[in-house]
Amino acid sequence: MSRALRLVPLLLLLLTARCAGPVDFGARYQASHPGTSPPLPHPGQAPEDALAALYLDPAPEAQVEIPLLLLRRTDLHPWKLVAREALASSPGRMAAIALRECRPSRGWIRPRVTRSAWFLFSEGGLVAWDLPRFGEACSVHHSYRAARGELARDEQAVTRWLAQRHADALPQPDEHLRMGLSLVAAERLDEAQSILREADHSLHALEGEVQQAESAGDDGTLQRLKEREKRLREGRAALARAIDARLDAQQQQQRARWQQGL
Repeated sequence: MSRALRLVPLLLLLLTARCAGPVDFGARYQASHPGTSPPLPHPGQAPEDALAALYLDPAPEAQVEIPLLLLRRTDLHPWKLVAREALASSPGRMAAIALRECRPSRGWIRPRVTRSAWFLFSEGGLVAWDLPRFGEACSVHHSYRAARGELARDEQAVTRWLAQRHADALPQPDEHLRMGLSLVAAERLDEAQSILREADHSLHALEGEVQQAESAGDDGTLQRLKEREKRLREGRAALARAIDARLDAQQQQQRARWQQGL
């Protein structure tokens, strides 16, 4: 048998592997749950079901794509790659890091909106996540649950990784303010207060943009800026109230413990 003929089975194997491509968790979920959509992320959810929402969570009159999905063991240093096929059997702590892209299917101008997404798993169950969900005209709303306790370090490491490589896909300030409420619930008040400071910087910059639009008589731009300013101020006020309420609760708990110790 010639050398060329001996290479044919190997070439066919390589072509088959290439055509198969990476695991599509959305397609796999649809195959095992025909006619249903995956539930939104929730604590304890299996990794494959959680990641199916990346692909199957719909956006009205828009196309959603997943140009990036990485799986890493975060309890190993440096992080170790996890093959998609081995996701269900991966032990320890793991992070899934992704990008979701949304492009409206109607209109002459169809700007693409990209947001980062991530999921944290511990011993095979979902514990924390940030899933950007797209609404009308690719508006963004985050399904977010902040990590608790020691797992907060994994979330912080993931967000640093994203900031270094995909900063333009991070949540916008008004989105970040809504996410800050989950940080308060997780007792991560320093980070929630940092989001307030970020909002203050954004509002200061926005005031300058509003003045420029007023001077230029650009009513369309002015209206958009005013709407954005309103969202920022409302979101900042809601987060500030939540932080103050949590601080008050902590002080009351401390007084109660002090009185019990008398």
